[in-house]
Amino acid sequence: MTNQLKILHLEDIPADAELVGYELKRSKLLFDKIVVDNKEDYIKALNEYRPDIVLSDHSLPSFDSIEALKILKQSHLNIPFILITATISEEFAVSIMKDGASDYILKDRMQRLPNAILNVLEKFRLEAERQTYLDEVISNEALLKEAENIADIGGIDVDLKTQFTKWSPGLYHILGLNVGDIEPSFNNFFNHIHPDDMLRVRNEMDNAVAHLDAISLDFRINTYDDNSIKYLHAKLLVNRDKFGMPERIKGFTQDVTERTISERKLDSVNRELNLLFNTIDEVFFSWDVINSKLIQISPACEKVYGYTADEFFHNSNLWNEIIYTDDKNIQKGSNEKFRRGEIVITRYRINHKNGNICWVESKAIPGLDENGALVRVYGVTRDITQRKKAEEQLLEASETQAAILNALPPNIVLIDENGKIIAVNESWKTLTLLNNLGIPNYGVGYNYLVISEKATGVDKINGNKIEEGIKDVIQGEIKEFTMEYASLTGKDWFQVVVSPLADKAHKGAVILHINITDRKLAESSLLQSEANLRTVFENIDLSIILLNENLKTISFNSNAKVLMHRHFNKNLKLGTAITNYFPKDKREAIGKAVKDVNEQKIAAYETTYPLPNGGKEWYDIKWVGVVNKKQKNIGVVLTFKNITEKKNTEFERENMTADLAQRNNDLEQFTYIISHNLRAPVTNIQGLAALLGDFVPGKIESLDTLKALSISVNNLDKVILDLNHILQVRSQVNDQIEFVSLPLLVEEIKAGISQMIVKSKVTITCCFDAIDKLYILKGYLHSIFQNLVINSVKYRQINVDPVISISSEIIDNKIFIYFKDNGKGIDLDKHGEHLFGLYKRFDWSVEGKGVGLFMVKKQVESLGGVISVQSELNKGTEFMLEFPLAVQQHN
Repeated sequence: MTNQLKILHLEDIPADAELVGYELKRSKLLFDKIVVDNKEDYIKALNEYRPDIVLSDHSLPSFDSIEALKILKQSHLNIPFILITATISEEFAVSIMKDGASDYILKDRMQRLPNAILNVLEKFRLEAERQTYLDEVISNEALLKEAENIADIGGIDVDLKTQFTKWSPGLYHILGLNVGDIEPSFNNFFNHIHPDDMLRVRNEMDNAVAHLDAISLDFRINTYDDNSIKYLHAKLLVNRDKFGMPERIKGFTQDVTERTISERKLDSVNRELNLLFNTIDEVFFSWDVINSKLIQISPACEKVYGYTADEFFHNSNLWNEIIYTDDKNIQKGSNEKFRRGEIVITRYRINHKNGNICWVESKAIPGLDENGALVRVYGVTRDITQRKKAEEQLLEASETQAAILNALPPNIVLIDENGKIIAVNESWKTLTLLNNLGIPNYGVGYNYLVISEKATGVDKINGNKIEEGIKDVIQGEIKEFTMEYASLTGKDWFQVVVSPLADKAHKGAVILHINITDRKLAESSLLQSEANLRTVFENIDLSIILLNENLKTISFNSNAKVLMHRHFNKNLKLGTAITNYFPKDKREAIGKAVKDVNEQKIAAYETTYPLPNGGKEWYDIKWVGVVNKKQKNIGVVLTFKNITEKKNTEFERENMTADLAQRNNDLEQFTYIISHNLRAPVTNIQGLAALLGDFVPGKIESLDTLKALSISVNNLDKVILDLNHILQVRSQVNDQIEFVSLPLLVEEIKAGISQMIVKSKVTITCCFDAIDKLYILKGYLHSIFQNLVINSVKYRQINVDPVISISSEIIDNKIFIYFKDNGKGIDLDKHGEHLFGLYKRFDWSVEGKGVGLFMVKKQVESLGGVISVQSELNKGTEFMLEFPLAVQQHN
C-alpha cells in the first residue's frame, strides 16, 4: 500500500493489540499493521514483511522485549523500536533506551503513541539524510584524494593574517608523510625546500606577496621519510583585500620528479649525440640536391680529407675535386639510383690535403619528398685505407697458406657451399692420380661429391656417410664431421675430417683425408691387450677403481660400480674425483691413504659401510700407487675386498667366547643363589623335621612346628620357581617372533592390571609417532612393559598420583623406547651398580622380591637390546630401552 506506514506489533494480549490499533486510527495515521506473539513469527515478519517500525510489549510467553530488540539489531533493519508495556522502572527504561530502543509508551498513556511514532520516524529520516550527506562528503573527499594521487598534486592554503595553514592529503604524500604526522604550517613546508633552492624561492615568494597575484615556482625538496630529493612545480594565487593587501595564499604543488629526470636524461642524450657527431671518425653529411650545396658535415672531415668543414661550405665543388682521377667515373650513375630511392655504397680513392692517396667508403641514402622527387642526400664516409692494406696483406697470407697446405701430408680440399672445389693441396693432386679420376685441374671448379663417387678407395656405404657429413657441416647442422674407414683392399685405413670453412664471408668446408694405418694397427694390438686385462678385471672378486695422478676415475670394474651405488647411492663416472664418492667421515682415512701413496707406500686398512637394513659390510681397502720409469706417481689402483663373512666369523667367535664367559658368570651366580637362597629354607626344614619326632597331635607347639615347616617349604618353592623362570629366559629367545603393535600392547597391559590402575589413580600416556610396532618376541616385550609399568606404580610417591609416559624414537638406525614416571626415584650413586641384580631390593616399604628388574634386563638383552636408567630421588625415574632397527625393518 503506497505511503502507508508498515507496523509490526509484538503483543500476546489481543485486547492490548486492538487498543493500539484503535489509538492509531483515531489519530488518522495511515498505516498497515500485523500482530505476532512469538519469536518465530517475529523473525519471519522482520524478514518477509519488512516493517517501517516495531511496537513491542515487554513480557511475552517465549521471550521479552530485550531479546526482541537484539533480534532487530541482528536483522540489520535500520528502523525504530518502541516499547509499549505496563509500568516499568526508571532504571529499566534508561537501560533499554541505551540498548537502542527509540522510545517507550505506558499502556495507560496510549494517547502519546501516534506522536511518539511520528517523532521517532522523523528522527530516523533526519539521521538517514545526515548519513547520506556524510557518505557523499566522504566519497567526494576520496575522489579528490584519488585525483591528487594520480596527478601527484598537493594543495596548500595559508591565511597570512592568522598563519592558519591547511594541507591536502596529496601534499602530505609528496612530502613523504602520513596525514597528521606533523602540523601543517608554511614553515614546516619551507624548511624542507632544498638548501640550494631555499633563498631563490624565498625571494620569489616575497616578491609575489608584495607585487603579484599569481606565481609559478620550480624547486626541489628533501622528503621527510627518507630525505630523498623530489622536483616540484608550484602554482600559487595571492588573494588581496579591498585595499590591495595580501590576506591569503592558496594553490597547488605537483611532483614533477619523473618528468624532470626524463628531460635531463634527454638533454644528456642530445649532448652525447652531439659529442658523438663531433668526435666520431666517420664523416656525416647532408647535401641539398635542389640548390647543389652542402647543408651539414661533421668535423671528422678534416681527419678523413684534410679539409675543414668551413672549406667544404665555401667550395661546393671541393667534394668532386678531391676524388682520385682514375676513380671519378665510379660516382657516375649514382644520382639515377638516388632517384629510384636506392642506397648507394661506393669505394674510391681521394687526394688527401697532405698529398697522400687514401681509400674511402661512402654510404649515401636518398631523401625524397612527398612526390618522390630527390631533394636530399644523407651519407657517411669512412677512411678504409688500413682495411685495403689489410686486404692486400690477406692476399699475401693466402698465398702463404697455400704453400703451407701443400706441405701438409693429409689430402686437403676446400669446397664452397655448393660443393664445388675451390682449392686443393699437392697431396690431393697425388690422390686424384692414384684413383685414376682423370679430371682436369685436379678437380678445382668441379663438384667434390661427384668426384668422390668415382673414387676407387672407398666403398659406397662409407662414401654415402661421408657425403651426408659434408652436407651437414656446410648447412651448419653440425660443427664437425669425422669418420674412419678402410680402403677397399682392407690394407689401409683413413680418417676423414670435415670442418666449416673459416671464412665469414663465404660458406663451405675443409676436407682432410689422413692415412691412419699405423695408428689402427697399434690400436688393434692395444685393444687385444685391454680385452685380456678386462677379462681378468671383471672376473676377480675385488672391486677395482683406476685413478690418475689427480685421483680422477679413469676406469673401474662392475664390482666397483655396484659397490658405489649400494653404499653411497652414486654412479661411478669417468673423470670424477674419487673423493666425491665418499662421506665426510671417511675423508680422514682417505687423506692418510693418499699421503702414503704419494710417499710410494701401500695404504691398507679395514672399514665398514652401513646397509639399509641396519647391518653393515666390512671391506679390506688398499691404495697402491702406479709409477713410471722415472719413479714418478702417474696413478693409483684402489681395491675393495668384501671381508664381511670373515669378520662375522671372527665376531661370532668373539661373541661365543663372551657368551661362554657370561654363562660361566651366570652359573657362578646360580651356584651362589642355590647355596645361599636354598640353604636357609632347607636348614629350616631339616630342623623342623627333627622336631616332628616329638609331634603330638593337638598340641599347640606341634601345630606351630607344622606351620613353620609349611612356610619354609613355600619359600623353597618360590625360590625354585624364580630360578626356573630365570632359566627360561635363555631357552625362550628362539620362540616365534611377530609384529607387535606398541599401542595395543600397552592397552593389553592396562587391561590386565586395571584394578591396580584404578586403585592407585594411575595415568598412562603414550606417544609412538616415531615407531609404533616391532618385529619381536611378544611374550618378552609384554613382560618387559608390564614389569616397568608395575614398578612405577609400586614405587610411587605418597599423596602423588602416578603418571607414566611411554614413547618411542629412532636415532642413528636405533630404536629407543622410554618409560618415564614421577615416582620416588632411585639413588643411583648408592644403588646403581646393583640395580638390575637378582634379589636386590632398595625399598622395603612395599612388597617385592628383587626379581623384576633382573628379569627385564635379561629379557632386553636376549632380544639384542640394552637397558639404561636415569633417576633422581623424589623426582621420578626414566628407563631407556635401545634396540637395533632390524626389529622393525623386517621383510
